[in-house]
This record gives sequence, structure tokens and C-alpha cells, in this order.
Amino acid sequence: KGLIWMSSPSSHGFTVIELLVAVTLVALVGGMAIPYASELYEIFDKRNAEMSLLQDLRLAQAQAVEQGCQGIFAVDADSKGYSYGCDYVPFSDASPPVPDEQMFLRDLPNKVKLSASDIVIFNSRGQVVDEQGFLTTRTLTLAVTSNDGDITFNTGTLTGTGFFSYSQ
Repeated sequence: KGLIWMSSPSSHGFTVIELLVAVTLVALVGGMAIPYASELYEIFDKRNAEMSLLQDLRLAQAQAVEQGCQGIFAVDADSKGYSYGCDYVPFSDASPPVPDEQMFLRDLPNKVKLSASDIVIFNSRGQVVDEQGFLTTRTLTLAVTSNDGDITFNTGTLTGTGFFSYSQ
């Protein structure tokens, strides 16, 4: 009444040889991609550090204006992170100034370091000032740690008006 279709057992699934060839090809392609993965992670870490620093400087500047405080943006001693806090009136007499309230701490991505020409202080107008309150410019440098030491990958300038720009 109806035709019964019978297939041979070899027409379903994979043979062991086909499976071994597929596994070998995947291993070869994966083996070629692994050396490039670390380079890709390093590129992502660098870009992440650049964007985070830019956004955090803008946030620090905005909070100094909003809070009416002297904003203290300081790089950690080990250069692997930074912090921001507000110093309210009466301002700290310490050198460098110490914030009354810590607003945020940030760790940089693995192998990325930050250095600054000096501590960054935002006045209540969002301008960058030195410890005496005079407008100043600060340079911030991002570097990546390698076997050959720290290699600078970008430098930014923070002007007295609060404008920040990278050189690259």
C-alpha cells in the first residue's frame, strides 16, 4: 500500500574518520587564533582605560561643580588605579590636599598604568587648579606593562578650563 523507504546505515550521522577530520580542523583553527587573543585583550584593555579615564574626569569635574567642592582626582601610588573625592570648605591644608569625602575609586585594567604630572584639583567652577588655586594644566599618561618595561600608549592633557584631550 505504501512504499517503505529503507536507507543504508552509512547515510546517517558521521563516520569516525569524518569526526576526526572535523576535530583536527577545529584544533588547527583554534591553535592559530590563540596567539592573537592576548593581543586583542590588550587592545580592549587599553581602549577601556582611555574611555574610563575620560568619563571619570568628566564625572569628577561635574561633581565638583554640583557639590560646590574642591574635587581631588588622585592617581594611586602603584599607578594601577585612581580615586576622586570632594574637599569641602574649609579646604584641606595638607599637601597634597586630602578629600573630606571619597566619591569613587577605580582600578585600571590588567597591565595598564596611569601617571599624572601632579594631582588634579577641580575648583567649584570645574576649572583645573593647583594647590594655591591658580589655573593649571595637567598631563595624564597611560602605559601598558610589558617585558620591556612600561610602554606609553596615550597621553592626555587636561587644561585649566577643564577640557581633556588625548594626543592620539
